[in-house]
Amino acid sequence: MASDSDANIGIGIEIGSGGVIADGFATVQELAEFLMQLGITASTWPDVDLLQRHINLSASEIKVALQTSNQLGCSLSAGGTDFLRLINLISAMLIMEFPNVRSQISTDSINRFQTWKDTNIDSLTKGDKQVCAGHTGENFPAIATAEIGWNEWVANDIVINSLLRGST
Repeated sequence: MASDSDANIGIGIEIGSGGVIADGFATVQELAEFLMQLGITASTWPDVDLLQRHINLSASEIKVALQTSNQLGCSLSAGGTDFLRLINLISAMLIMEFPNVRSQISTDSINRFQTWKDTNIDSLTKGDKQVCAGHTGENFPAIATAEIGWNEWVANDIVINSLLRGST
């Protein structure tokens, strides 16, 4: 587990004017907290700019999945924001190829994280998971009603009422 001195290194990191512009769904601060929860000591992390690059790189796969399912650029729901942040954090951790970082995570854990991430990226790509506010999902079952006329007079009323409602 991370010590208090490690927490001070990873928490409250600020990117100065020469830093990398944030382009992901998570922040360096959140990645630092996530790594510490995994028990990765802050003294083994790469520098702040490199952590931000990992966030940005891992976000690109998420953005492609969102674009494929027509969800890129929408207003995200609160749950959608949290979900994308979690995928971004896990993806950023998975692409870290620093021996001193990866050696602190078991191979079994890495495999489980990879499987979870791949499954959820696939669900985003297919549109099975909707992260936009107001969406119910591509595969959400819907029920509709239709008016039925049993003679020409009722059928005529249905058409007139439909036109009055402005529907076609």
